[in-house]
Amino acid sequence: MAAEQDPPRTGTPFAAGLIALAIVVACVLPPILHFVTGPLGPFIGGLVAGSRVSGRPRELAIIALTVGVGLALFTGGIGGLWVAVASSLPAASAPTLSWPVLAEVSAGLLVYGALLAGLGAALAARLKRRSPA
Repeated sequence: MAAEQDPPRTGTPFAAGLIALAIVVACVLPPILHFVTGPLGPFIGGLVAGSRVSGRPRELAIIALTVGVGLALFTGGIGGLWVAVASSLPAASAPTLSWPVLAEVSAGLLVYGALLAGLGAALAARLKRRSPA
């Protein structure tokens, strides 16, 4: 009895997640248009990334986590620089961003990015399965 073979993979989920993260950043860049594409960027990136993998749940989770963690690290890095510079300023002129607030924003972006990227990747995988190849 012949063993069933998995369908051929079109890409690795981590590479697809990095592509999705690049799309998220690209969605924030265009002036004026970024008000629409920026919040939807993780979903758009997830759609593109989901079409590049076979669509197994593990692969979709890797894409979602790659986008979520990437957004959190980017925000944490930029915000960390901001907090470090702000803490060296005199108290009267320092902005009110603090480490706990930065941690909450980064955690929120991790969840937001991962959820939207996961939804986009799952939708793309479902559409890919339904279309005749």
